[in-house]
Amino acid sequence: MRQLTTSRMYVWSGLCMLLWAVYTGPAWAGDDGTAPFTLPEGWQAGGHIALGYSFNLHGSAVNMFRVFDDTAQQLTLNQAEIWLEKRATADGPIGFGLDLVFGQDAQKIHATGLGEPDDVFDITQVYVTAYIPIGPGFAIKFGKFVTIHGAELIRRPDNFNLTRSILFGYAIPFTHTGVLLTTSPTDWLTLAAGVVNGWDNVTDNNGAKSLQGMVVLAPWNGLSLTVSGIHGAEQDDRTDAKRSLIDGILTVQSGPWTFTVNTDYGVETAAFVDPLTGTEETARWYGMAVYVMYTWNAQWAVGVRGEYFVDAQGVRLGYVDPATGGPARITLREWTLTVRYTLREHLMITGEYRYDSANRPVFGDTTPHTTQHTVALEVVYRF
Repeated sequence: MRQLTTSRMYVWSGLCMLLWAVYTGPAWAGDDGTAPFTLPEGWQAGGHIALGYSFNLHGSAVNMFRVFDDTAQQLTLNQAEIWLEKRATADGPIGFGLDLVFGQDAQKIHATGLGEPDDVFDITQVYVTAYIPIGPGFAIKFGKFVTIHGAELIRRPDNFNLTRSILFGYAIPFTHTGVLLTTSPTDWLTLAAGVVNGWDNVTDNNGAKSLQGMVVLAPWNGLSLTVSGIHGAEQDDRTDAKRSLIDGILTVQSGPWTFTVNTDYGVETAAFVDPLTGTEETARWYGMAVYVMYTWNAQWAVGVRGEYFVDAQGVRLGYVDPATGGPARITLREWTLTVRYTLREHLMITGEYRYDSANRPVFGDTTPHTTQHTVALEVVYRF
């Protein structure tokens, strides 16, 4: 009963905050439209409130294999975020970043060693940056920060689709704790490399470190290609089992059209024990997501996402075959239709229909299905 009461409290608090924000306008603006306070030079601040409702057409209270929107048939405070940032530049060589997330989404992105799994509050980013004036200039980031992999982001307003892709939830990490070095030798090339504790852990779970890197090519306006990867030991108290990931993102923008393709391939040695042979086996997962978005005008935009994901040994999705008692192959597919309306400069309303399918009856909390149909609505206010 206490958990239900707390959940309702957060939802109604978020709804009241949203209604107040819509009524008063931008939170920082006074009656004459000017800011009541001024941030120090180079500082930036912002945030948002996201309230949503998801309806599962099968009547299930659970949306299976969803990262954030896993609860259905209820209004939820998806995400309330406040962030503060100062970038490190040649004129101001020391910077920082702080990103605080509240709501249901915070429970999904906790890094091991920082907070409890059921907390509705998460310190998503906290880091210090420094600019090193050598050659083309380098920016070094130290602390906890969001991953450099994947086409979608934790911050809700920075994604067009309401729901997150399967790749976002199961193919890549959310955050890292460590060091990241970034440089841009030219306008069309960005390079990054870093050493981190691993996937989603503030406290190192095995004493080993993971190496990651990224290359971003933007040879022409409207075209970009990003290739990134990470490799290291990720299992608790074990350094011989290695996990590797390669992520690729191609984006083409032409007029009102935006096309994006995201691919992932991951592999982990000694990921599970075969229940029949008793030997340790390697797990592999891979998939692709394709996005097409069309912006009609300043108010209306529509987008379609199609995706498939193969968890070859069932390790990433955590599926257990009832017949063998061990992990089993799962293939997921989904396509999503999203429509967004910008009611005011800071207020967005997003509606979405999503269809999921699988090679096994894995959807539903009572009667298993091989398909899942959901519709959702979300209101986001940015300040």
